[in-house]
Amino acid sequence: MAISLFKKIKKLKSPSPLAICPKYKTLHTSPPKTPKFLHLHAVVEELAGFGAKIHLCSRNEVELNKCLEEWRIKGFNVTSSVCDVTSTEQRLKLMHDVSSVFDGKLNILIFNN
Repeated sequence: MAISLFKKIKKLKSPSPLAICPKYKTLHTSPPKTPKFLHLHAVVEELAGFGAKIHLCSRNEVELNKCLEEWRIKGFNVTSSVCDVTSTEQRLKLMHDVSSVFDGKLNILIFNN
């Protein structure tokens, strides 16, 4: 599934929007620079490498900003919002932010529970 998704995104003539809304409670065994984002780090870099526009949200602004800076240095088009998805008010704000960033067109949503 993931390989076919990457192939489809690679064939797109214009960047495809992508939103990723993770809930960061899992730590992974590999020690990356940003452990809480490990499960998304490779996905973001792979899709951004194909030209996808990506929007992340996290409750942890410090970790989010570390990743954003790393991706900006690499030239990736990644935006973000600080959001606790358990809050209705914050979810509504997130949807407004994402809608603004992608002109109301969201192609992919990855929600990591």
